[in-house]
Amino acid sequence: MNFTTDIQDAENYAVLLGQIAPDKVSATDVEKAFREKDFKKRAEMVLGFADRLGCRKFVTAHDIAVEPNPRLNLAFVATLFNAYPALGPTKEELADAKVRELQLKLNAVMKELEEVKLQKKALEGELAQQKAAYEALSDQLRTIALKLSDSYSDKNELLKAKAAIEKEMQAAETRSLSLMEQLRVASEERTQLERAAGDSSVLVKNLTAQYEAKIKELTAEVRAHNCN
Repeated sequence: MNFTTDIQDAENYAVLLGQIAPDKVSATDVEKAFREKDFKKRAEMVLGFADRLGCRKFVTAHDIAVEPNPRLNLAFVATLFNAYPALGPTKEELADAKVRELQLKLNAVMKELEEVKLQKKALEGELAQQKAAYEALSDQLRTIALKLSDSYSDKNELLKAKAAIEKEMQAAETRSLSLMEQLRVASEERTQLERAAGDSSVLVKNLTAQYEAKIKELTAEVRAHNCN
């Protein structure tokens, strides 16, 4: 194992500390470290575990995760071995550790999967709400469209009624003009008749006077004749 890229994600350190002192660094602590996706934050957590063992020396989170320093990381591991000289896992222990490591990763993945499922369920709920809102809006739009259609129909009916009224008004105006013309003609005829009647009256008076004069003349002649 090199002390640069192999330790940069701090996972090996987390597993190692959990094996060295399981009473101080529990499997839950290791699992929590695995769930942390930021390498530097995970390295800081690992150094916190080392501090529980009194072995936080030489390295910082930056030396592990950002710019791995081989010498300082080697000194850190040496500190762990000096503090726990009996450390020396067998192949079986290494295999078990690998299994535990994989199990921790699997648990982390399963937890992420559950979170994804919850997020999916939440998104499906939001999608259903959005769909319901869209359908409600569509219903409102259809109602508005029907009202607009009715309004257009009413408008067309009103326009037809207006045209019919205007036509009737034009016909009434035409009739009114015709009646006025007839009234004018009748008035002129009346005037002419009145004039003619006036002339006839004068003629009758003249004839009457002439008739009375003739009667007087004849009466005088009769009287004269009787006297002779």
